[in-house]
Amino acid sequence: MSAKMMKFINITGSIVIIASFLLGLSFLRPLVEPQPAFNYQEVKISELEQIARLIVGIIGGISAVATLTLIMVNTFFFGKKPKSN
Repeated sequence: MSAKMMKFINITGSIVIIASFLLGLSFLRPLVEPQPAFNYQEVKISELEQIARLIVGIIGGISAVATLTLIMVNTFFFGKKPKSN
């Protein structure tokens, strides 16, 4: 593989890692937001928000799997092999 292709794969992998991290943060944000202490009622989530969370979770999962696949393919097939004497 050429050096340009390796650089492209590394940059693409970095972008996918950052994107999946941000998607994960946006998915978890409502869970860690501080709730009022006096409100012990169950928090109701609209169906649209549930669907949106599901879609974001699926996209985050797919991008994480794609990232791991890219890293594994890059390492196993194109990594530098140790030289034997």
